[in-house]
Amino acid sequence: MSFIFDSDKCAQCKYEHCLEDRRHPLADDRQAAFLFKQQVALACTFDDFIPGSEQDPQPARQYFVYLQQFRTNILNAGRYLFGDDFHLDPNATAKLEDDIFKALEAAALWNAAATWNNFMDSGEWHSLTLQQPSGALARPDNKIAVIRLPVGYDASLLFDPGTRAEIGRFEHALNNKDMTLKLSCPDLVGIRLKPSTQDGLRIFHHKADSFSAENIRLFENAYRSLEGSVSGTEFLFAIAVKKTVSNHRQYQPLFEANVLKFLAREILHSSAFRFHVHVGSAEPASVEESYKVASLHSLLKGSEPQRAVDRLHRSLSPLSTAQVTLDDFPLFLQK
Repeated sequence: MSFIFDSDKCAQCKYEHCLEDRRHPLADDRQAAFLFKQQVALACTFDDFIPGSEQDPQPARQYFVYLQQFRTNILNAGRYLFGDDFHLDPNATAKLEDDIFKALEAAALWNAAATWNNFMDSGEWHSLTLQQPSGALARPDNKIAVIRLPVGYDASLLFDPGTRAEIGRFEHALNNKDMTLKLSCPDLVGIRLKPSTQDGLRIFHHKADSFSAENIRLFENAYRSLEGSVSGTEFLFAIAVKKTVSNHRQYQPLFEANVLKFLAREILHSSAFRFHVHVGSAEPASVEESYKVASLHSLLKGSEPQRAVDRLHRSLSPLSTAQVTLDDFPLFLQK
């Protein structure tokens, strides 16, 4: 395909098409008539550029423009391949757009971190779209990776043996009282890269220019490069990414924030840890009030009260969200 649907490219799809006909025969009434291949569709629509990147002809475009074109491409591809019989379930389409929104944001933040890491090495800022954060100083020991974690992933696997042992002892003590407080799995995490292991982590200096099959694998599997190596103090921030936040969904990030704030401060000893929520839409408006909730850990410690969610960011475009996240990186510089 391409960002603008092209039937000739669709006919000769190098990815073996983003849709599969499963109508003949249907296994049961619950089975979708057309199987949607998310990774293929992502690679097809964005095979020329990462939204918001230097290769993007209009890098300041908002998410809804990219998502609208993505949806249009899928419908056009379906009608081209299967005619008027093609249809997608509206619920499946909504879930799909949530996933694509997260994928676009993860890629934008990956490139922001790669730009930062190259600056830490060279002292020269190389980006036509991202601005150098105020106060940023080039130091090779202050590189950061922003990685996406799989759904349901056991985030404790990222940590080194000593840190995992601390988490394990804490969980074991709770289990003995028939309780648990497992480390939750946020959508994105920021990790400081150890100077001693950076030579083996050059992938975090790679700026991706498209959603090629190779880059999709890179985004989805990068966390494996860090497994078993992260200390508690290198766990810098977590981001919950939501395209929309309805009343019944807005409390999940609050729960994650409170759990992670407690674990980060008491078990991981990461005093710099922050928790952010990025939403593509701030509707309903009451969501802002909901995210002013204080961190339970800060209240119980009797110290200066802090919010559980350090920032609620309305993520309108990949570029603006990448810049906002990048501007925070100097906060994590070693003193």
